[in-house]
Amino acid sequence: MMERLRITRLPVIVAALLLVALVMVGLGTVVALWPSPARASRQIGAPSACSPHDPCLSVVIDDVGRDLNTLRQLLALRLDLTYSVLPHARHTAASLAAIRARGRQVMLHLPMAPIDPRRIADEPVVLGRDGPLEAALATCLELVPDAVGVNNHMGSALGRDPAVVRALLRVLGQRGLWFLDSRTASGSLFCAEAPHAGVPCLRRDVFLDDPPSSGLAAQRLQQAVELAHRRGWAVAIAHPQPVTVNLLKQLAQSTRSSRIKVRRLSEVVADGT
Repeated sequence: MMERLRITRLPVIVAALLLVALVMVGLGTVVALWPSPARASRQIGAPSACSPHDPCLSVVIDDVGRDLNTLRQLLALRLDLTYSVLPHARHTAASLAAIRARGRQVMLHLPMAPIDPRRIADEPVVLGRDGPLEAALATCLELVPDAVGVNNHMGSALGRDPAVVRALLRVLGQRGLWFLDSRTASGSLFCAEAPHAGVPCLRRDVFLDDPPSSGLAAQRLQQAVELAHRRGWAVAIAHPQPVTVNLLKQLAQSTRSSRIKVRRLSEVVADGT
């Protein structure tokens, strides 16, 4: 009798064990498929942070709007360059259309009053020289509506005036724009004042092509790459001219061997501020 009872119960026990196993497997699958916060953040596909192990270089092309032909050569490169556009240049509108078509990032290259007024005569609106700051800034931003950030064109006088700098940064903060200090002169207050306005701010590390010498440009690019490997990121400014096109062609061919990523400036701002 006991033996028959054991035999009768055996299928039930086996079935129960199989059911438990299936439940455990199912729970394991659910856990594996349900992402933890860390796993979810990796799956979103956001760019990894810049670091010495994963260095980033941002190259900002200034003075865009003056030379449409050279701009098109730069846009043809397989590099995610950032383009800073002058608001009143001859080819501003056409340049913005070309940049937009390539899906590249746009900044406003904002003319600011220099110590020597003769150094900036080709822009009809210059911040710190032509009327109230807010009105002049709004005029420039309307002409470069794609801009996600701003950097200064000249500005050696304006950048040393704390009241004007604060007023400028307050407007940028209200519009959700960040600032790149081109460092055209010593004594600039932009990044020192930016945190008080809630504006992310970076300083330019090197000018690649000023003066436009191919040998000097190559040296400065190497300095930027070395800095990115040490610090995790670097910011270089260049201009639409043949020396720059040739230099950046070489950079496009060497990014794998140099282990560096060329990234738009907004991504480096997020990592560097």
